Amino acid sequence: DSVDSQYRQIVQEIESSKNTINSLSDKLSKQKDKLNKKESMSSEYEVKLRHAEQNISSLQEEVKKFQEENNGYRRIVDKQSVEISIMKEYERKCQELDRSLIGCNQSMKQERHRNCLLYTSDAADDLLCVDLGGRRFLKK
Repeated sequence: DSVDSQYRQIVQEIESSKNTINSLSDKLSKQKDKLNKKESMSSEYEVKLRHAEQNISSLQEEVKKFQEENNGYRRIVDKQSVEISIMKEYERKCQELDRSLIGCNQSMKQERHRNCLLYTSDAADDLLCVDLGGRRFLKK
């Protein structure tokens, strides 16, 4: 009986050990599954990270192109601004010239009316003869 009893006890311990091993095996299997999922997720994240890095690189290139184009437009705008300021200055000078010409014309008209000289032979005193009404007289 004692051998039988020991045998049963050993069988029970073996069964208990089997159950423990099975339980541990299940836990280990679950841990492996979790680890595989994490590795899979890690791989997915690495792919996503590479994709994001490529997007960032592409965006940086686009920003650089945009900045170059913007600099080109800025040069055009600066050139046009200079041209506009030159044109405005030209227009201002033309307006000043117009005003001075108008003033000059008015003063010339006033001067003509004020100092309207009738040309007569008396105006040519220094000549050798004087013309009065179509007749010439010699100077003495």
